Amino acid sequence: MVYGFGLMMMLSIFWGGGYLMRSVSEEKESRVIEIIMSSVRPMGLLFGKILAMGLLSIIQVGMLIGAFIFILSQASSVFEDLGTIEISVTQIILLTIYFLLGFLLFGSLMAAISAVAASMREAQNFIAVVTLPAMIPFFFLTMFIEEPDGTLAVVLSMIPFTAPLAMIMRVSISDVPALQVLISLILLVGGVVGAIWLAGRLFRVRALLS
Repeated sequence: MVYGFGLMMMLSIFWGGGYLMRSVSEEKESRVIEIIMSSVRPMGLLFGKILAMGLLSIIQVGMLIGAFIFILSQASSVFEDLGTIEISVTQIILLTIYFLLGFLLFGSLMAAISAVAASMREAQNFIAVVTLPAMIPFFFLTMFIEEPDGTLAVVLSMIPFTAPLAMIMRVSISDVPALQVLISLILLVGGVVGAIWLAGRLFRVRALLS
């Protein structure tokens, strides 16, 4: 579940974030954005773009997951051990929530990068700055398995950049206290709001400067 969630989130970030960055860069370079912003607020425009590109990437990821499940169902004799894996409803709900919040956070940060970058090529150089922090929990996978309630695991599950993957890693291994999950979600929502606000401000300032 951890590897599947990590792969799913990374694909959605790369696809949706790439579409988002390309859309913003093209509108900036063609000066269409100046016309659009005469009637739409920057934050509303960016949030609409994030939702639209996020939905598109989720559809793509969903098609991949569907194809993967179909292949496994046809090869059940080869992957008999997969039939013993049990995923609870709570885990599915948390996975969905953290996936959506994680995409909103990193999608907003990619929008902020594209808002200040001069071109699409320049913006692509900074993608790793956004995506690498999301993968930090993978580097401590062994520690998560041995001590899912250790200090490092708890701290990484609270930081908005690492919380989506870190909390799913903890939930899939042990019973995480509800208070920790609630605090993690509150901090992650705060990070999403802050990232969208920052992207909107940078977008507006950049457009005014141009």
